[in-house]
This record gives sequence, C-alpha cells and structure tokens, in this order.
Amino acid sequence: MKPPRHHGQGLIECLCYLSVALIIMNLGGALIVRSFLVNRQLNRVCDNLALVMRAGEHWRHEVRTGGPASLDDGVFLLPDASGDGPIAYRLRGRTLERRVADGAWQRLVEPVAASRFIQDELPGVTAWRWEVELASPSRSPGFRTHLSFIAVPPGGGS
Repeated sequence: MKPPRHHGQGLIECLCYLSVALIIMNLGGALIVRSFLVNRQLNRVCDNLALVMRAGEHWRHEVRTGGPASLDDGVFLLPDASGDGPIAYRLRGRTLERRVADGAWQRLVEPVAASRFIQDELPGVTAWRWEVELASPSRSPGFRTHLSFIAVPPGGGS
C-alpha cells in the first residue's frame, strides 16, 4: 500500500507563517505610529510648560516691582509697574492673556484649563499667588499640569 500524499502541505505552512509575520509587522507599525503621536503630544506639553514658566516669572517680576495689586472680576490688575501703564492678566476661554495700559490683549499660553489669582495673608506680609492649570492635551486626562507662582509686592504687600 502506498503512503498518502500530502499535496500542498508546504504551501499551507508558508501561508500560515506569512500571515503571522504580517500580524507582527502590523502590530510593530501601530506601535511606531503610537509612539510618534505620544512624542508630538509630549513636545506640545513641554512647550506650553515653558511658556507658562516664562509668563509666571514675568508676572512675579511685575508684582515685585509694581504697586499694590488688585483683582477685579477675575482680572488681575497691577498699577504702572514698568512705566508703560497698568498691567492686566486674565483667562479668556482657554487662553491666558496679558495687556499693558489700554493696548490689545496679548496671548500668553493656550490651552489653559484654569487660572486664578489669590491674595494670601501670611504672617506679617500679604502675598499674591497665581495658580495655572494647563489643559490636558488628550481626551483622556493622564496627568494635570498645575503650577503656582507666589510674589510679594513692594513694602510687603500690606
């Protein structure tokens, strides 16, 4: 009796190996695309973080060199700190803005989830605290970037 012939067995094995290789290559490609998108998102977050840090340090300098600050309907007002006129900071929508004198509002940072100015009564001194929370760059908030800047006006703020 003759042994049974297995016609096409090598071809079927080849197709199985090829499909496994294609699945692995697809998963690898998806991983590369995902890492590229996460890298772009991280670059945006770092850029926004640097912008907020610069704006916060600038705000601290203006508070330390200006006169007594005030808060009017969510707008932080400083009297003539730089000699150019009063300075104002506000959050409009998701954009953090700054204005000198009666000029146009200038965009500082976007997107911002929250911004608030708080007057802190500390022992012997009155300080201002600016809290800024950057908006999450993705739909699923992984972490929130929250920064606080503290400054004391000349004369201790009192």
